[in-house]
Amino acid sequence: MKPKSIVLILLTTIINFNLTVSQSSDFGIYKCKNNTNTNVFKQDITKSLTSLTGHVASHGGFYNSTASTRVTSTALCRGDIGPDECEKCVKTAIPSLLRNCPNHAEAAAWYSDCIVRFSHGEIVGVLDTWTFDKLYNSASVDKGEVSEFSEALSELTVKLTALAANGGSVRKLGFGNVTVVGSGLVRTIYAMMQCTPDLSKEMCRKCLFNASEEIGKCCRGRVAARVFYPNCFLRYSNEHFYNDPPLISSSGEAKSGKKNNTTRTIYVVVPVICGSLGLIVIGVLLYLMKKRRNGSLSKEKTTSFSSLLDEQKQTSMKDAAGMEIATVQNLQYDLKTIEVATNCFSPKNTIGKGGFGLVYKGVLPNGQEVAVKRLSETSGQGVQEFVNEAVLVAKLQHRNLVRLLGFCHESKEKILIYEYVPNKSLDYFLFNSVKHGHLDWAKRWKIIGGVTRGMLYLHEDSRLRIIHRDLKASNILLDQDMNAKISDFGLARIFGVDQTLGNTNKIAGTL
Repeated sequence: MKPKSIVLILLTTIINFNLTVSQSSDFGIYKCKNNTNTNVFKQDITKSLTSLTGHVASHGGFYNSTASTRVTSTALCRGDIGPDECEKCVKTAIPSLLRNCPNHAEAAAWYSDCIVRFSHGEIVGVLDTWTFDKLYNSASVDKGEVSEFSEALSELTVKLTALAANGGSVRKLGFGNVTVVGSGLVRTIYAMMQCTPDLSKEMCRKCLFNASEEIGKCCRGRVAARVFYPNCFLRYSNEHFYNDPPLISSSGEAKSGKKNNTTRTIYVVVPVICGSLGLIVIGVLLYLMKKRRNGSLSKEKTTSFSSLLDEQKQTSMKDAAGMEIATVQNLQYDLKTIEVATNCFSPKNTIGKGGFGLVYKGVLPNGQEVAVKRLSETSGQGVQEFVNEAVLVAKLQHRNLVRLLGFCHESKEKILIYEYVPNKSLDYFLFNSVKHGHLDWAKRWKIIGGVTRGMLYLHEDSRLRIIHRDLKASNILLDQDMNAKISDFGLARIFGVDQTLGNTNKIAGTL
């Protein structure tokens, strides 16, 4: 191909990309519901919507109008934009919404910077899922990166959902980023999730969970996408798109009082300030007491785990743990959380059994499904396996290795928490007369490649050279896309960087 042709193609691509971006930033999406032809009702809608202008930014980016007794309207601005951008978006959306939904009793408009809606019914404090919409970039990551990219995005949205749901009555907003390393490329995913602040914590969590599910259905592997509901939205991109919120003030500017009110103001303010200072002091003391108590508990848990390492007398394990012993605290779950997630280890939640003990399916408070591996008291090698996996797997990051989310060492319980893999293990398909038919040669080749990449990482590419010593079909898990994930590092052993041979004083491996 001639150089001129290459330049022309590149310029055309850049121009088309810029056009796509500029068009998407000015988009307007409208959804209408329930026809009505009553002129009086139309007047109420116009009156209610018009009354939103001038009030949204001054009320922290969210406002519901009470100008009409028959129509309720609300407006939500993105929590990272300024008051001018907020009011501009609302003023643009109102006439467009009236024009696009002229004969309807309920409607919503979604813009890049705001959501405006109205209804003849009650919508304040109500989770509304009657409609949603989505936008996504046509570009995708490479096929080999899709799984890793999607997992990282899922982790990020889980964290941001919790952050937004725990917001206050003025703003429910979560934003952040995560970096994905894979196939020689480093990608950063930026995401923002927001609910209308009139929703309860559970309502906000459910709304954003629905949005995350839609992203998984429509946009797997897409570099950027948005999902909108009447009460919330989710947006992510491989480009930084948000500001550092909050830019919209949560309250209006204080106005100066008149001169004849000066004396009364002093008498009122002084007691209030004194009382407030007293409450602040009490609050600080309570916070410090709680922090001290939590610190003691964390120290106790960390010490407990360290003593468990000492009991095993494994120098290599202790050295590996010592490299990042501070991260142990970040991976620990309390027992109550695990009991709630598994319904107190209900037999109905059992999904597997091995030499280590039973494996349960659980659901964490943020809605994430997990596999919970519980050490059996009758297991002879259980403690050693627990230490191995807690130390090793937490340090291993690869798409073909099962991901350890955390562990629990409390009240004689030793529990490992993993990502949930829906398609079980390879032996479930290989040795089942019905299921083995699902494994065509393309899937088998894909699984072989995944196992090979995982083993190569363990032997050559990870910062710790790991010998698995228990690789078998039951320890090869399969995710929803039939990607192989090596699991069960209970018998694994660390080798030196240049070590290629080793001796063992006992037989390793299980059937």
